Amino acid sequence: MEELNIIPLTESNLRSVYEMCEENVLFYSFSFRTFKHATLMDEGYIPELSLVAVDEEDNPIAFFFAVFRRCILPKSRNKLVIKMFVVEKNYRYRGIGTEMMNKLFKRAKQQKNSVWRMKVSIMDSNPRYWLPGLDPRHTEAYFFLRKLDFKHNFFERFRTDLEVDKEDFPKEEPLKEINGYKISRALQKDKEETVAFIKKHFGRGTWPEETLISFENDPSTTFIVRDINNYKLVGFATHSINYRGDFGPTGVLKNLRGKGIGGLLLKWCLWDIKQMGIDKCIIKWVAGRTKYFYLKSAKARIFQIFWPMSRRI
Repeated sequence: MEELNIIPLTESNLRSVYEMCEENVLFYSFSFRTFKHATLMDEGYIPELSLVAVDEEDNPIAFFFAVFRRCILPKSRNKLVIKMFVVEKNYRYRGIGTEMMNKLFKRAKQQKNSVWRMKVSIMDSNPRYWLPGLDPRHTEAYFFLRKLDFKHNFFERFRTDLEVDKEDFPKEEPLKEINGYKISRALQKDKEETVAFIKKHFGRGTWPEETLISFENDPSTTFIVRDINNYKLVGFATHSINYRGDFGPTGVLKNLRGKGIGGLLLKWCLWDIKQMGIDKCIIKWVAGRTKYFYLKSAKARIFQIFWPMSRRI
């Protein structure tokens, strides 16, 4: 095979790369705005880790994109996340994907953020992510990863997204108060307080950073709950962080759970999504018995299953 002509992703070729991805990825379709936010506008964007293979006429035939993220445990280590990998249908089974991935690994190990025996995971690039792992319906992608020694995560076999259909959105504007607690949209003046609250009570993962992204929307897409008596925050919920109509993260203080606050926060987000003209809400990366909460609160159904996969380089 001739040596690939590889260039970085830039503003000038962003549209053509986006169109190639849209034409060659099954099951999913994202807006150009979402694609740009997930690539060039990602805080972890490094040109050397955005590989675009082009043909003789400079048309994109493959796109591999990776970012560095901090591991949740241990936090002292970085990991590499393969956020996107697409090969144009007519160019598959020629070794292009393998060459692209190997080049990506080599370039990543040359970066200052690289660490020894670095973990490489697939797609779970939170806080800015759109899929929490590999959708196993992408059969070719699954066997491609297996060939490159990617394996299922031992402690977490799958991740789940749920779906709420427009018929189950609130029919009327939800209540603004419940049992002495008031719900409102978080304003820009609430941003620092809200993020600090999440860091204190839910800060082990990337929820603070994810919620911060919601304040880039106008208006913000985070709703907060305050105790009417002392005005202190007791809960939050956010939506449309990475694409319009996604939901999460959300949290309520542990001693106040079971009082209907979390369900009302969810209804406010669904109501807000409805006002945006969106007819479906995707509740992202739902773990454990939380699925049952969403079933009871909004008739949410299991929508997609993802496999977390990783290896080390």
